[in-house]
Amino acid sequence: MTSTRASSLTLFVLLTLAIAGCRERGAREICGNGSDDDGDGATDCADATCASTAACLATSTDAGMFDAGPADAPFVLVDAQGPDAPAVVECGPLDVIFVLDVSTSMEGSLNALRDGIGDVWDAATALSPDARFSMIVFVDDALAVNGCAPFATVSELRGAFDTWRSFCASNESPVSRAQNYDFPENSLDALYLAATDCTLREGATRVVVHVTDDTFLERPAVFSDAVTCQHTFPEVSRAFVAQQLRVASFHDTADYPEGFSRPWESAPGLVEQTGGASFSLDEVVAGRLNMGEAIRTFVEAEYCTPFLI
Repeated sequence: MTSTRASSLTLFVLLTLAIAGCRERGAREICGNGSDDDGDGATDCADATCASTAACLATSTDAGMFDAGPADAPFVLVDAQGPDAPAVVECGPLDVIFVLDVSTSMEGSLNALRDGIGDVWDAATALSPDARFSMIVFVDDALAVNGCAPFATVSELRGAFDTWRSFCASNESPVSRAQNYDFPENSLDALYLAATDCTLREGATRVVVHVTDDTFLERPAVFSDAVTCQHTFPEVSRAFVAQQLRVASFHDTADYPEGFSRPWESAPGLVEQTGGASFSLDEVVAGRLNMGEAIRTFVEAEYCTPFLI
């Protein structure tokens, strides 16, 4: 090895140690970025800070928990004013889209989500003061609420949950107002709307909170003899990966996991493809899983982490 190469290697090692030292001083463990941020020898859900969170207790996937996030979101640790000061994390904006089944069986689930939405809002705005929340609802067809424009206040967001919780009793679809006669609902067209119709900011951590107790159909299937499905599972998967949208999916993990926490035909489920997480909706309805806490923990863990496939 030449002296030049030896010098370069020495410089690299010193820089690596210096960076590691900066990360350890006062750093907090970020649950899901694959790193031992606080330097205690435990990583992510193996760390005591993360192990008891709802997100680490949720159903995991082969892709691992919380390993997703936009590649262009800046992640900067700043060593603030001396070795004993806490590390400061500066990241990009945060965009959250709720994609909600509003069929007749979903009223209890929307109650649980509405009750916890204040905690989710507070946690998101603590991470990113200009965090944005949008909503898409679906039964046999899908609607971007207010054109998928973000809600200005948490009160407006709660009001939207109240409106669509009441809508559950109508047994209608939100766009056509056609009666819902069959069991599958149209998650695919609703999820595709999230990826294509909502404004997603450059550098944002992009989260979709998907909630349904049902399975879905693909194009060209027809729901309730009235509404034709517009998209296929591969189309939705490609759109989510292209937009770097990670999914927190609350669904029936026992009877209808296909496409969400389990493969759909030969393709991995959407949770695995986006590095997200799945949660049992039955556990939410039974009161054993707090939906607001689970979403809050997921958002906190995903914020600032890279989008890894």
